[in-house]
Amino acid sequence: MISITRNWDGERYVLHAKGHAEDAPAGESLVCAATSILLYTLRQVLTERAKTIEIDKVESGEVWLSAMVTEEDVRCLRGVESGLELLAKHYPESVQLTMREPWEMSSSTR
Repeated sequence: MISITRNWDGERYVLHAKGHAEDAPAGESLVCAATSILLYTLRQVLTERAKTIEIDKVESGEVWLSAMVTEEDVRCLRGVESGLELLAKHYPESVQLTMREPWEMSSSTR
């Protein structure tokens, strides 16, 4: 199972993704491939737009991204997030997505 959690408190955007789809042998999962390319795209957009970005971890099976962003930046990320939502909707046995918005966040984002 790929577990993805996105927290945004109005300033800091934090994304943590961990796991594998486990729907095919390693290196053969289309769900993992789709998730990976969406996460790489999200990282690229954050790198281009964010005031500051911290890439805490990027390795096989786990990603931590943290960035200071504006509302406009988050709107630019919406297309990528929509792709993640579609994967979670169509492959619920392989992808779990939690999206927390500013009104749901406490002062801590991790």
